[in-house]
Amino acid sequence: HTDFSVLETLKLNSYIAQDTLAYLAASSRLPSLKGLVLRLAGGYIDRQRTNEFFDIARSFLCQLPTLETLGLAGERSCLDENSILEHYGAALRQLSLSPSEVEKALSPEDITKIGTLCTFLEDLVLTLHRSKGNATEVACYKPLSSIQRLENLTLTLEALNHAIP
Repeated sequence: HTDFSVLETLKLNSYIAQDTLAYLAASSRLPSLKGLVLRLAGGYIDRQRTNEFFDIARSFLCQLPTLETLGLAGERSCLDENSILEHYGAALRQLSLSPSEVEKALSPEDITKIGTLCTFLEDLVLTLHRSKGNATEVACYKPLSSIQRLENLTLTLEALNHAIP
Protein backbone atom coordinates (compact mmCIF):
# COMPACT_ATOMS: atom_id res chain seq x y z
CA HIS A 1 0.00 0.00 0.00
CA THR A 2 1.39 3.38 -1.02
CA ASP A 3 0.66 6.44 1.08
CA PHE A 4 0.06 9.10 -1.58
CA SER A 5 -0.65 11.70 1.09
CA VAL A 6 3.12 12.23 1.45
CA LEU A 7 3.85 12.37 -2.29
CA GLU A 8 5.58 15.67 -3.16
CA THR A 9 6.25 15.24 -6.89
CA LEU A 10 4.21 13.41 -9.52
CA LYS A 11 5.58 13.10 -13.07
CA LEU A 12 3.36 11.47 -15.65
CA ASN A 13 5.58 11.76 -18.73
CA SER A 14 3.52 9.38 -20.87
CA TYR A 15 0.12 10.27 -22.22
CA ILE A 16 -2.41 9.57 -19.51
CA ALA A 17 -5.53 7.58 -20.28
CA GLN A 18 -8.90 9.22 -19.62
CA ASP A 19 -9.97 6.57 -17.11
CA THR A 20 -6.72 6.99 -15.17
CA LEU A 21 -7.15 10.74 -15.13
CA ALA A 22 -10.77 10.33 -14.01
CA TYR A 23 -9.63 8.06 -11.18
CA LEU A 24 -7.04 10.61 -10.06
CA ALA A 25 -9.58 13.43 -10.22
CA ALA A 26 -12.18 11.48 -8.26
CA SER A 27 -10.09 9.85 -5.59
CA SER A 28 -6.76 11.58 -5.23
CA ARG A 29 -5.82 13.11 -1.97
CA LEU A 30 -2.42 14.62 -2.60
CA PRO A 31 -2.07 17.20 0.19
CA SER A 32 1.74 17.22 0.08
CA LEU A 33 2.07 17.59 -3.70
CA LYS A 34 4.36 20.46 -4.69
CA GLY A 35 5.27 19.46 -8.24
CA LEU A 36 3.35 17.98 -11.17
CA VAL A 37 4.32 17.10 -14.74
CA LEU A 38 1.44 16.01 -16.94
CA ARG A 39 1.37 15.07 -20.64
CA LEU A 40 -2.05 15.67 -22.16
CA ALA A 41 -3.49 14.18 -25.32
CA GLY A 42 -7.09 14.39 -26.32
CA GLY A 43 -7.00 14.68 -30.09
CA TYR A 44 -6.62 10.97 -30.66
CA ILE A 45 -10.22 10.43 -29.54
CA ASP A 46 -13.48 11.78 -30.89
CA ARG A 47 -14.53 15.38 -30.20
CA GLN A 48 -17.08 14.58 -27.46
CA ARG A 49 -14.59 12.40 -25.58
CA THR A 50 -11.87 15.03 -26.07
CA ASN A 51 -14.06 17.62 -24.33
CA GLU A 52 -14.77 15.13 -21.55
CA PHE A 53 -11.04 14.38 -21.22
CA PHE A 54 -10.15 18.05 -20.78
CA ASP A 55 -13.04 18.63 -18.35
CA ILE A 56 -11.58 15.85 -16.21
CA ALA A 57 -8.06 17.29 -16.58
CA ARG A 58 -9.28 20.75 -15.45
CA SER A 59 -11.06 19.20 -12.49
CA PHE A 60 -7.94 17.28 -11.48
CA LEU A 61 -5.63 20.27 -11.85
CA CYS A 62 -7.87 22.71 -9.99
CA GLN A 63 -8.42 20.44 -6.99
CA LEU A 64 -4.73 19.97 -6.24
CA PRO A 65 -3.04 21.91 -3.47
CA THR A 66 -0.94 24.91 -4.36
CA LEU A 67 1.93 23.74 -6.57
CA GLU A 68 5.39 25.24 -6.81
CA THR A 69 6.27 23.38 -10.02
CA LEU A 70 3.95 22.67 -12.95
CA GLY A 71 4.77 21.13 -16.30
CA LEU A 72 2.11 20.70 -18.97
CA ALA A 73 3.02 19.05 -22.24
CA GLY A 74 1.04 17.91 -25.25
CA GLU A 75 -2.37 19.19 -26.23
CA ARG A 76 -3.45 22.06 -24.04
CA SER A 77 -5.75 23.96 -26.41
CA CYS A 78 -8.93 22.65 -24.75
CA LEU A 79 -7.56 23.25 -21.28
CA ASP A 80 -8.43 26.56 -19.62
CA GLU A 81 -4.88 27.56 -18.72
CA ASN A 82 -6.07 30.90 -17.34
CA SER A 83 -8.06 29.24 -14.57
CA ILE A 84 -5.18 26.88 -13.84
CA LEU A 85 -2.64 29.71 -13.67
CA GLU A 86 -5.05 31.73 -11.52
CA HIS A 87 -5.42 28.72 -9.21
CA TYR A 88 -1.65 28.32 -8.67
CA GLY A 89 -0.66 31.89 -9.46
CA ALA A 90 1.79 33.36 -7.02
CA ALA A 91 2.82 29.97 -5.60
CA LEU A 92 4.39 28.77 -8.87
CA ARG A 93 8.18 28.97 -8.96
CA GLN A 94 8.68 26.75 -12.02
CA LEU A 95 6.46 26.49 -15.09
CA SER A 96 6.97 24.46 -18.24
CA LEU A 97 4.56 24.60 -21.20
CA SER A 98 5.28 22.43 -24.24
CA PRO A 99 2.61 22.30 -26.94
CA SER A 100 1.85 19.45 -29.29
CA GLU A 101 2.89 19.89 -32.91
CA VAL A 102 -0.64 20.74 -34.02
CA GLU A 103 -1.34 23.27 -31.32
CA LYS A 104 -1.33 27.00 -31.85
CA ALA A 105 1.69 28.85 -30.55
CA LEU A 106 1.68 30.89 -27.36
CA SER A 107 0.72 34.47 -28.11
CA PRO A 108 2.34 37.57 -26.61
CA GLU A 109 -0.86 37.94 -24.56
CA ASP A 110 -0.45 34.39 -23.20
CA ILE A 111 3.10 35.16 -22.09
CA THR A 112 2.02 38.47 -20.55
CA LYS A 113 -0.68 36.63 -18.61
CA ILE A 114 1.90 34.15 -17.30
CA GLY A 115 3.98 37.05 -15.97
CA THR A 116 0.94 38.74 -14.45
CA LEU A 117 -0.50 35.67 -12.73
CA CYS A 118 2.74 33.97 -11.71
CA THR A 119 4.46 36.78 -9.85
CA PHE A 120 7.07 34.61 -8.11
CA LEU A 121 8.03 32.60 -11.19
CA GLU A 122 11.77 31.86 -11.20
CA ASP A 123 12.14 29.17 -13.86
CA LEU A 124 10.21 29.18 -17.13
CA VAL A 125 10.38 26.68 -20.00
CA LEU A 126 8.44 27.52 -23.16
CA THR A 127 8.23 26.25 -26.70
CA LEU A 128 7.69 29.03 -29.22
CA HIS A 129 7.07 28.69 -32.93
CA ARG A 130 9.87 30.20 -35.01
CA SER A 131 8.77 32.42 -37.89
CA LYS A 132 11.91 34.14 -39.17
CA GLY A 133 11.64 36.86 -36.54
CA ASN A 134 8.37 38.31 -37.80
CA ALA A 135 6.48 40.83 -35.68
CA THR A 136 4.42 38.16 -33.88
CA GLU A 137 7.49 36.15 -32.93
CA VAL A 138 9.37 39.23 -31.71
CA ALA A 139 6.30 40.34 -29.74
CA CYS A 140 6.46 37.03 -27.81
CA TYR A 141 9.94 37.86 -26.48
CA LYS A 142 9.05 41.30 -25.08
CA PRO A 143 6.76 40.23 -22.19
CA LEU A 144 9.44 37.80 -20.95
CA SER A 145 11.44 40.77 -19.71
CA SER A 146 8.57 41.84 -17.46
CA ILE A 147 8.64 38.66 -15.35
CA GLN A 148 10.34 40.24 -12.37
CA ARG A 149 11.76 37.23 -10.49
CA LEU A 150 12.65 35.12 -13.52
CA GLU A 151 16.11 33.61 -13.10
CA ASN A 152 16.11 30.77 -15.65
CA LEU A 153 14.49 30.87 -19.06
CA THR A 154 14.58 27.97 -21.50
CA LEU A 155 13.10 28.58 -24.94
CA THR A 156 12.69 25.89 -27.53
CA LEU A 157 12.23 27.55 -30.89
CA GLU A 158 10.24 25.21 -33.06
CA ALA A 159 10.34 25.68 -36.82
CA LEU A 160 7.23 24.02 -38.21
CA ASN A 161 8.33 25.06 -41.66
CA HIS A 162 11.64 23.21 -41.90
CA ALA A 163 12.84 25.63 -44.59
CA ILE A 164 13.29 28.26 -41.86
CA PRO A 165 16.91 28.26 -40.63
